[in-house]
Amino acid sequence: DRTALIHWGNSITGDELASLPSGPIVSHIYDLMKGKGTEKNLRLWSAAIKRDGNTMSLTGDPNEGALSEREKEVLEKSRNTINNIRGIKVSTWFHDNCPEWSDPGHSSSPIDPSQILRIAHKTEEEIRELEHANEELRLLNCLLGTAR
Repeated sequence: DRTALIHWGNSITGDELASLPSGPIVSHIYDLMKGKGTEKNLRLWSAAIKRDGNTMSLTGDPNEGALSEREKEVLEKSRNTINNIRGIKVSTWFHDNCPEWSDPGHSSSPIDPSQILRIAHKTEEEIRELEHANEELRLLNCLLGTAR
């Protein structure tokens, strides 16, 4: 989501970002990983993903047809980056490579997407335009019943 936000001005998931002690997370997806969420979302999640301790495995069709080719490429690149982290903990890599992350102590704290855009050297005008466009898109998706 971070990469998509920087490159295209919006995320892949439309989810909220937050800092946890171990690093940044995508909030609702993290909840699904813990077995929390709406019945419908949990059913869709468990039909495609199995959790064994801290290991997640794809076990079914994730219905990636809803993703564009560029979104699939970003997700694959992110997966490869994480899989190739060697010699340090993944959380340490996140702490070192995601400057929007801040240690929330024993809690969590939201990450404002505009903070990521500022770190990526977007101007305040660009950020306002992206926020406005994304708000219009959220409203349209809500009206059409296609909100993520």
